[in-house]
Amino acid sequence: MRSSRIAVCAALAITLAAAPLTFAGLFKPDRPARGLTITARPSQARPAVGGIMRVRVHVEGARGVGGVPFSLAYDPAILEFLPSESLEGTFLRRDGASTTFLARAGRARDGRTAVIVGLSRLGGRGVSGKGTLCELAFRVRGAGVSSLSFARAQALDTAARQIPARFVGSSVRTRGAP
Repeated sequence: MRSSRIAVCAALAITLAAAPLTFAGLFKPDRPARGLTITARPSQARPAVGGIMRVRVHVEGARGVGGVPFSLAYDPAILEFLPSESLEGTFLRRDGASTTFLARAGRARDGRTAVIVGLSRLGGRGVSGKGTLCELAFRVRGAGVSSLSFARAQALDTAARQIPARFVGSSVRTRGAP
């Protein structure tokens, strides 16, 4: 019993000692403070060559989000981005706010082929909760595995200040034509 009290007191002392450093910006916790997570998940487990596949970009644990610019890298030998079939989600427009949505083919900073996405609310307060940011459409060009990885991804509040967030990509395994 005495050793557990000592452990609790030690943990409390460490927490209190680190708190001023956190507020001063000198110490950054490993986890996002608000639990904000943004994921990219394909709509199908094994889409066939020639078919259309959607990737849903979803947000959870948001507090005061005003924008989410990101690049999503993929293998162009396996997937072809279809900008005209990609759609803005309902998350940022939740309360009727005006938004901007841009999704175009491009390159990530490291040279990989990517979809460059800009999503933001115009004025007002940020959005909290969970929902769909966008759905990106791809035509399956070849059989194989393509990663869907975030690059240059940020979550921003309405004043364009960065919010701590975790971006989680995925991959898709495509199959030959039926």
